[in-house]
Amino acid sequence: MVELSACQRIAPKAVAPYAGMAFVLGLLPVILLAPSSAADAGAPVALDSAWQPAGDLSAPRFSHVSVVSNGRWFVAGGAADFSGVYLASVEVYDPAVGHWQLATPLMTGRTEMAAVADPVSGLVLFVGGKPSGQVLPIDASGEADLGDGTSWAKSQLLTPRFAHAAAFAAGKFVVSGGLMNNDDAEEMDSASSTWTPAGKMPSGTRGFHTMTTLADGHTILVAGGTGPNASGTGAIAATDIFDPAAGSWRKVHDMNTPRTGHCAVLLRDGRVMVTGGSSSPYDTASAEIYDPVSESWSLVPSMQFARASHAMVLLPDGRVLIAGGWNEAPEGTTYALNSVEIYDPVRNVWMPGAPLHEPRNSVQAAVLADGVYVAGGSSATGMPSPRAPNMMIVGTRQVLASTERLAFVSATPPDAGIVEGGADSGAVRAPGAVGGGGCACRAGSSRADTRIACAFACAFAVAATRSRRRSGRGDARKQRIGLVFGKNS
Repeated sequence: MVELSACQRIAPKAVAPYAGMAFVLGLLPVILLAPSSAADAGAPVALDSAWQPAGDLSAPRFSHVSVVSNGRWFVAGGAADFSGVYLASVEVYDPAVGHWQLATPLMTGRTEMAAVADPVSGLVLFVGGKPSGQVLPIDASGEADLGDGTSWAKSQLLTPRFAHAAAFAAGKFVVSGGLMNNDDAEEMDSASSTWTPAGKMPSGTRGFHTMTTLADGHTILVAGGTGPNASGTGAIAATDIFDPAAGSWRKVHDMNTPRTGHCAVLLRDGRVMVTGGSSSPYDTASAEIYDPVSESWSLVPSMQFARASHAMVLLPDGRVLIAGGWNEAPEGTTYALNSVEIYDPVRNVWMPGAPLHEPRNSVQAAVLADGVYVAGGSSATGMPSPRAPNMMIVGTRQVLASTERLAFVSATPPDAGIVEGGADSGAVRAPGAVGGGGCACRAGSSRADTRIACAFACAFAVAATRSRRRSGRGDARKQRIGLVFGKNS
């Protein structure tokens, strides 16, 4: 059974007051940023030295999906064993409660669904998938369930799909592809219950791909997957862009590495990072970043371990955490991984993270208020790969219900900033007031004197904003502005 990648889906927070306010000081454009907490402000976050148990799901599950909305983590569907019977149950984890709670179940049990949230309403969508009884990929579901966990509004896709992908952009839910020879997309307005055609992808049929809403909130990046290639069918590198508002598709530069079952995440600077996946002939450790300005991909250092069907989340300070997945040996046997790696896009380096207590592939992960969580997955050896979907499972057949948490133990005070972007980007963040705020400017040069001038421009803009906030409240407290500069290469 081929599993979905476990990249986190999260509904972005609404922009806080003062965000987007622009100043021009000298020749330096300054944009104020107004996150609501130290973590949002990109302050370096310290992680605990080890993962800790965080309770069990009501049922073990793998090949499930998850999405975060309003600080709560929804997990749905998947398989509790290898019998071909799939789960309809939905569970919700709220860190304020501290344990999993059963929500209203879906109408039918499915695996290999897609999940996404509407960031405005907070409603979550579980859509498509493979229904129970179908061990091999010969059937798909068109069921779509939209709700808050208390109740679900049912709708029906125009075309049944599984191993597809979903995103939310321009006020619309969008799904694309799937392994039922799906080369098209469809969309549903957030206020509607009717799906309508959204055109065909320029790169054709694909499944096990990723869809990432870009920073503008209006366009979607579709990357990789399983589709027609030079060898027949396998991992592809094709990348498309979809604009739901305009109803238009266009093809952009291919990735450097064909990949399927990979993960993608939107970075804080607006670029998109993809990692791992199954390539040719084996799983890949490669990672690359898409730049929406040049519409091209650049390779970054590879992970220590090749992996697919892993979890990938963006930490509050802008780093990227990778956990679990599988690694395929040359003989075709796959092994679940417990390794964790953390990528720092500012320094362009990978660092080892605290390993999981249990190896997990097809694991789901989320960043919540108090730490990083992983839940479920399979520790079985010999899980089928995209090249051998009918391979018998050997060794341990364990499907996991356990949850692990890597806690946030401390953070740099919110009045200490952080340099954003690559070493030569010249993008500098200055700190905000306690409780949120900050600014970013792009000097367009890697020269140290220009970067320092930019930083002081940021500091001046933030100080002006703080003064504006204090007026009317009689708050005469002085607040220190600290700057943290990155090292130029």
